[in-house]
Amino acid sequence: MKKLLVVAGVLAAISFASCKKECTCKTYAAGKEVATSTVETKEKCSSLNTFIGTGDEKTGIECK
Repeated sequence: MKKLLVVAGVLAAISFASCKKECTCKTYAAGKEVATSTVETKEKCSSLNTFIGTGDEKTGIECK
């Protein structure tokens, strides 16, 4: 019985770890929003950020 519970727990952990998240990413150029897209990922949304901010003007992609 214990083995069955352990196997069920491992399978549940694997299924939660492989869940896909949906992130909304905004593309900026010279401080203005150029485009918005939705991306599926297994990582944190913030790990997809690739923007450079200089004062009020940011350029790149920001995901939430």
